[in-house]
Amino acid sequence: MTSSSERHKVQLAIYDLSGGMAQSLSRQFLGPNHSIDMIPHSGVLVYGLEYYFGGGIQSSSPTVFRRQHGGIQPVMILDVGFTNVSRAEFEVWCRTVAALEYSPTSYDLLQRNCNNFADYALRDGLHLSDGVPQWVLDVPLTFLSSPLGGMLRPMLEQMQMTAPPVGASTLNSATTFTSTPIAETANVTSENPWANISVDISKPTAPAEPQKNETKQHGTPLLDSHTKPLLSTDISTVPLAVTKLFQAVKESDLFSLEEADSINKSLESIKASLLVANSTLQADNIQQSLSVVLRSVLLCEATEPFDEKLVKNCTSILSYTFMLLRLVVLRRLELGQENNNSVHECAELVMNHFFKASPFIEKIKSASSMAVSMAWCVLSNGVGASTDESAVWKSACQSEEMLLNCGMTDCLGHPKKEVRQAASAFLYNCALYQSLHSAEDVLNDTLVSVLCCALENLQEEQDEVVLFRRLLLIATLAKTQSMALCLCVDLGLTQVCQEIAARQCQQAQAQSLTLASELCSLLSAASS
Repeated sequence: MTSSSERHKVQLAIYDLSGGMAQSLSRQFLGPNHSIDMIPHSGVLVYGLEYYFGGGIQSSSPTVFRRQHGGIQPVMILDVGFTNVSRAEFEVWCRTVAALEYSPTSYDLLQRNCNNFADYALRDGLHLSDGVPQWVLDVPLTFLSSPLGGMLRPMLEQMQMTAPPVGASTLNSATTFTSTPIAETANVTSENPWANISVDISKPTAPAEPQKNETKQHGTPLLDSHTKPLLSTDISTVPLAVTKLFQAVKESDLFSLEEADSINKSLESIKASLLVANSTLQADNIQQSLSVVLRSVLLCEATEPFDEKLVKNCTSILSYTFMLLRLVVLRRLELGQENNNSVHECAELVMNHFFKASPFIEKIKSASSMAVSMAWCVLSNGVGASTDESAVWKSACQSEEMLLNCGMTDCLGHPKKEVRQAASAFLYNCALYQSLHSAEDVLNDTLVSVLCCALENLQEEQDEVVLFRRLLLIATLAKTQSMALCLCVDLGLTQVCQEIAARQCQQAQAQSLTLASELCSLLSAASS
């Protein structure tokens, strides 16, 4: 995320959702060691708006928020600092990074509540050193550790801001991954909490064919409902991405004025095409813009020490280029244009240069998790939407050992959860593609590597989205490949899944817990 020169004051508003009842009653009912002074709700005040999590990521005028929630007033307003992040950049972060975890159905009392979002927004979205006070973040755990806490948990979960007030904006139309075709997203239910797509950019797709070698199983309704690839489909960030990309191109020293003008015209054409359902993307438009931009940046081998201005500028260029390219790739493949040379060139540049160990690219990767996660979105969409005839995408999930190794490394060990989420989607799509297109029920080297990656330290993964996708990858292979099922049994996955399924339910409807239970039933049937 780039930063502007303008500084914006940031404050944290803390409300008491109990209206003072917690302070007067909690000691009596919870005991002196578990009493709480309030049931806190936090909102971030910046740019004249209030940003908060409840029924998704929301923003509205502070006065509108308070009036629409019964005249509630903050019990304290804390000055947190000043940020150089612009409103437009912060809201892109909300849509492309934060919304991956803070979706309308992802509320978690302990780890994904309004206070956790405010802390995440302050530290990661606005780049501030201070976040939400620790005593606020500790309130749910303090409450639930009391004898009465578990009994009253449902009541506490209801004390959240679940609906946006009149005049509020929902910021969850983000770079999300869905396991349904884009054309069907209007009917997505709570079984797919990452789908929140407002505009259809696809053509209708045929119903999924039964998976090869799939045996009839009972008691796995959640697994059975996820038979499609995970695709990054949202187009709401397209206008801003085009604007920010052209600005970065114009300010860089990589392009002449004539080249920048040509790129701008092509970007405007791409924007118009992406925002209209079923419209085509002309090959020359892509050739003159995204592939030219990618080649100029990815092949830029600067001599150390690297110029920080160049790194910052290239980081911004790549982040917004990938944000657009993930949709261009998806549109091309959906319209049967997977053999377009300019799309292939873009794909090969991402595969062969962005994920290779270049010191310059490594510096860009360390500077921006958005660039890395968007790059995985490009490749994930390419693999997920490809056909058997699409040679470039087949190579991505069959013979590109370096690329798969990068995906497995990011899935297991990247410190930013949005990168782990995007990389896990890529690996799942690769595994799904392989299981559907392999000639026999054979667990080839690619599937063995990806399966072992998904199994590694599975019970230690703390992010619900990543955990679910890794379980989904394992369960999909176990149900469609008998050798994968046997390998999972031999490696002791049953015990791991039992541990996950038996976790204290940190999220009442956590899909990972349900999927782990279903996987247990598959493994048990295979063992008996």
